[in-house]
Amino acid sequence: MNGFDFLKQCRQYTALETVPVVMLSNCTSDVHQNLARRLGAADYFTKPYIDKQLLSALQNLLEDIPANILQR
Repeated sequence: MNGFDFLKQCRQYTALETVPVVMLSNCTSDVHQNLARRLGAADYFTKPYIDKQLLSALQNLLEDIPANILQR
């Protein structure tokens, strides 16, 4: 299963449909990035990536998650 298949599967389950997914790939084409976003990826990074940018994106996503969800 590749990342796109994984994301498709996640979005089929109500409990997982709003879980933010960040994709990290070696595919740099706009086609792959657009597909990831259409499937519901919150962000898309290509290798090699910059640690600071990836960590910042993850931090932003965590800040947007309601506190009651994180406490489960």
